[in-house]
Amino acid sequence: MTTEEWHIRAERMITDCIGQGRCITYADLAEAACIPAPHRIHQLTIWLEDLMERDHGLGQPLRAAVVVSRTSGIPARGFFEKLDALGPEDDADPATRHQRLLVQLIPG
Repeated sequence: MTTEEWHIRAERMITDCIGQGRCITYADLAEAACIPAPHRIHQLTIWLEDLMERDHGLGQPLRAAVVVSRTSGIPARGFFEKLDALGPEDDADPATRHQRLLVQLIPG
């Protein structure tokens, strides 16, 4: 699978998750998008950061917020670091920040 193909598949999966009002784990998204090994999760996180930049630049909710860690149920630390870089920084705990972002994507 080419890089462009898995990008398209990943974006469709994220759109589906938003439409269904649910989150997806990094591992499940990497599998569903058929991201080639090695370093599948690393490739995915780089792409998710690019997606965050695009969404932010368009003034849209950050779709990458629906991709979460299996263990914590929220995005990984790199997500919040990127979020802070996009600004403005927020002193709330990660779970609260994540919940705020999800409400923008998945109302009620």
